[in-house]
Amino acid sequence: MSIVLYNPHRIWFFKPVRVYFEGKRAIGKYDYIFNFIYNTNEKIYVLIDKKFKSNSFKTLRFLNTYKLEFKLWCLLNKLDYKKFIFINSLSSFNSNDSFFAFYHGNFNVNNIEIEKDLKEAKLKKIIHMSHYAYNVKIGSESLKNSNIDLLLYESNLNQIKFFKEYFSWFKGECQILPFIPSNRFKVLKPFKLRKNICLASGSIVEVNDIYFSLFFNTKYLQPFRKVIYEKCSSIKNYIYSIIDPMSNETVKYNIFQILLYDLRSILIILKKNLGIKVRNCSHDRSYYKLNIVDLFNDYKFSLIPEEIIGTPGISFVESMSCGNLYFGVKDHFYEDVGLISGVHYVSYDGSLEDLVTKIKYFQANLEEAEEIAMSGLNFVKKNFTVVKSIEILKKYIK
Repeated sequence: MSIVLYNPHRIWFFKPVRVYFEGKRAIGKYDYIFNFIYNTNEKIYVLIDKKFKSNSFKTLRFLNTYKLEFKLWCLLNKLDYKKFIFINSLSSFNSNDSFFAFYHGNFNVNNIEIEKDLKEAKLKKIIHMSHYAYNVKIGSESLKNSNIDLLLYESNLNQIKFFKEYFSWFKGECQILPFIPSNRFKVLKPFKLRKNICLASGSIVEVNDIYFSLFFNTKYLQPFRKVIYEKCSSIKNYIYSIIDPMSNETVKYNIFQILLYDLRSILIILKKNLGIKVRNCSHDRSYYKLNIVDLFNDYKFSLIPEEIIGTPGISFVESMSCGNLYFGVKDHFYEDVGLISGVHYVSYDGSLEDLVTKIKYFQANLEEAEEIAMSGLNFVKKNFTVVKSIEILKKYIK
């Protein structure tokens, strides 16, 4: 039984090379999946992306090759490069073997080659659907042509209208793989010592896709975050917002900055080869520079307005892990993972008026608020764990 990965080094696992060079934060939330695969397999096969275009270096473009970027990814993240076997075809694998990849960045980018590779392949084809709203028409067609067997997602895809609209052809299995908070999210301050107000967090993201806009009549992935952001001054007695609009503008560099970027990148590689610690010169947006663990612990309540494609933000489990009473819109995705409104969290009808009413009630009823917050904390600690998610993965990835 073998496992085949596709572009594990590009976006989702650990720090991609470009992200490392730019001093930005890694996504991190799916690293446990890679760790499971990496630690349970002597050899890991990697299907080479025939459309690969590296952007690791800006001027030294002769260094932008598939295997060099992969080798650098291994070096920067302390992985054994020799453990990976590169292949150009899936023809030698059978139904006991598995193929794993992410949808975003692989299937929603007009990648005909991967469709050809997968169409006739006999191994089990597993796709994680994170960010499936982007280029949904292209991505749906690509998955359809690839004969995918299993889709993984943080909530029940079969309950999501947008998914059913564009992926109605899919008759395979959809498996829930819940978000997992990292160990750094924990209770640091007693509930009674926190500010009696709700912390709202998250980014406001625009989806530049005509099919998304036509379906939802908006370009915003989290439209209620925009409402909170714009109304923050009028609701300051109930909600403290650190919600941040994410810019879609491309940063432009002059030739001096480009040369400096490549020189610094080479220096990082040399230092890593010599085992010298590399200082992180972060260029993340101000939102990601905040100590979110401390912030969650400063407030009694939390709110992370959801994506309209049927997905809560990962911060909902992170805030609950810090002991917050969490407010979430009433929808199936919390029930999908076992959460009960009034027991583990508090639901509202999606309007600002109802949300403020619920917050005001619990500001005045702190014993009840703490009881629900502690119940939610215990539920998350017991159920949203790496061990439980790996047990799910073991059903499909041997």
